[in-house]
Amino acid sequence: MVDAIAQWADANAMSELETMNAQLSSPARVGGFALAYLQAAPVATNLDEDRRQTIEDWLSERMEESAQWFDSSDAPPKSQPQQFACVGRVGGSGSVGNHGRRGASHLGSRHGSSRCLSG
Repeated sequence: MVDAIAQWADANAMSELETMNAQLSSPARVGGFALAYLQAAPVATNLDEDRRQTIEDWLSERMEESAQWFDSSDAPPKSQPQQFACVGRVGGSGSVGNHGRRGASHLGSRHGSSRCLSG
C-alpha cells in the first residue's frame, strides 16, 4: 500500500487539476490516500524517513491546494468555505494552521486525524 502511494507522491499526481470537476472530486481522492496511508504507515517495513516525508509532503500539498481552490472565487458558490469547516492533519509535523475563511486547523495525533462539521 505504501509503495503505491509513494508512486503517486513521487509523480506529484493530482497537482495539475484543470477542470472544476477535478477540483471538486480531488479532496475525496486525497482523503482516501491519506486514510490508507495512516493505516498502513505504522506497519510498513519499507518506509524510511525520506519516503515518509515525500508522501506526507505530497498529501499536505494536495490538501492545501484544494483548500485554496475552495476558498477562491473559482469554486461554485454552494461549495464555498462558509458552508463547512474541516480540521485534519497528515503526518507528524505538529504544525497548527488556519485555512482562510473556513478556519480549519491541523490537529491530531502523530499519524493524523480528521473531522468535518457541516453548518
